[in-house]
Amino acid sequence: METGRQCLLRTSTLPNGLTVHCVSREDVSFIYDEVFLQRGYLQHDVQLRPGDTVVDIGSNIGLFTLYAAEAVGHEGKVVAVEPLPQLHRAAVLNTAAHAAWCAGRGMRPAAVHLEQCGASDGSEDCARFTLYSKASGWSSMVPDEAETEANMGIFLRATLRGDRRGLPPGLLAVAASWLLRLAPTWLYNLVWRWYVRRMMGPKVEVTCRLITVSDLIERHSLKRVDLLKVDVERAELAVLRGVHPTLWPRIQQVTMEAHDWPSGRLVEILALLRGPAAFRRVTAEQSVSLKGTTLWNIWATR
Repeated sequence: METGRQCLLRTSTLPNGLTVHCVSREDVSFIYDEVFLQRGYLQHDVQLRPGDTVVDIGSNIGLFTLYAAEAVGHEGKVVAVEPLPQLHRAAVLNTAAHAAWCAGRGMRPAAVHLEQCGASDGSEDCARFTLYSKASGWSSMVPDEAETEANMGIFLRATLRGDRRGLPPGLLAVAASWLLRLAPTWLYNLVWRWYVRRMMGPKVEVTCRLITVSDLIERHSLKRVDLLKVDVERAELAVLRGVHPTLWPRIQQVTMEAHDWPSGRLVEILALLRGPAAFRRVTAEQSVSLKGTTLWNIWATR
């Protein structure tokens, strides 16, 4: 375990031509595909319109933040939260690069307000976060490597049998497909477990400040939040509990990734969204490649 060590930022060019900063290049193509191509956060009638206000909890390097800034335009507003300093720094650089990139194309994105902190339920002022420098999307204040390994085993097998979307491009995906089809099961299992454990190291631990969604709403004087996006690797329920009951009516839509871990957590999240939050329509779904994992996508609308 490496404590407090700074990860070097790298650059990666997106299919749209924008060059972004990142901690792990392996994440970039996956996140871009999920956000820009599949529009995974905008399903089941969850929408973004010009002039909307978006709160992005767990922004990572800011790709959804950039997408939202384009979608809501110059009359809209985006508030993004990322606790880990390396990822926050990348998001700051990417937001600036994106603004210049948009200007060169005659586009006017929303103003983006970035905060370096985590979000929780208000019971603590700070928490210890783990950053996985080769897979920053797994970073969390509630790390669980056994759950991650189990989920990745299911995801890899399902994806290799399909279109390989979400896998690193090139020979690695080809070789993995070959292993799944032709190699003995014990060899395939050995290789994918080696690959996942390799992606989990080295790790960096950082203590980060915590706030609540209610704090953000009040600090930025948000009379209305058109979309609350949450992607925080097992801390989802704590984030939702950080919304004061009197503020839920201001939040019009929620989109989130949720871990049903420990078992029963998904039920608690859905009960909160349908109960105190009072959303009329709440949908929880797993993609084909995630069937059998603890990972779910949730969309809530009024």
